[in-house]
Amino acid sequence: WSVKRRLLLTNPIHGYEKPSRDDAILQPPTPAEARQIIANAPPHLVRALTICYYTGLRPGKSELLNLTWRDVDFESRTILIRSAKKGGLKFRQIPLGDDFLSKLVEWKGKDNHENEIIQFHGKPIKSLKKSFATAKTKAGITRRIPMYSFRHAFATVLLQGGADLKATSELMGHSRPDTTMRIYQHTKSSMYISAINKIESLSSPVLCADNPSGNIAILPDNDPKLT
Repeated sequence: WSVKRRLLLTNPIHGYEKPSRDDAILQPPTPAEARQIIANAPPHLVRALTICYYTGLRPGKSELLNLTWRDVDFESRTILIRSAKKGGLKFRQIPLGDDFLSKLVEWKGKDNHENEIIQFHGKPIKSLKKSFATAKTKAGITRRIPMYSFRHAFATVLLQGGADLKATSELMGHSRPDTTMRIYQHTKSSMYISAINKIESLSSPVLCADNPSGNIAILPDNDPKLT
């Protein structure tokens, strides 16, 4: 574009191939896979994956790695997430379920500070990619599961469990509910099946004055009741 308009004399990326798009729909980890990875993870990664699974926050520096103990309100049973600058909510408060709350209480008892919840030898962490890849290999899982999939698992479990789409979208920090459904395409089929199964069957016996029991009777063609 710039070369054609003579804003640049030459194309500095001439000869380089454009990276191929990655549109693969990746299934999030099942609860069994998540437990297997966590079982093979070091303590700081255990915390990170657990938080992602129970809150759906983004597993990077913008949200997860900046999370501090000051963001956890044990009295109101909520955790404050300062959202990444993605055009959605500036912050969101995630309720703490019993299982996750007990884990936070356990971790807080081991820490003697109010700083970052995810630390390694007392220092903040910049990246978890290497430790996650190692834990996944030790778990014997070969299919493609990025760490970001633990955030996807949070949304998938909520949506497949019948959670409200708007509420799920807000918990994820998305700007609009349709963003949530566009990203989590893999949840649609099971949601559609669940919705369809709510339709009442037309095969149910019909109760009427002539048939108060609802039992189905086969009448001969010349029976006057057919008229």
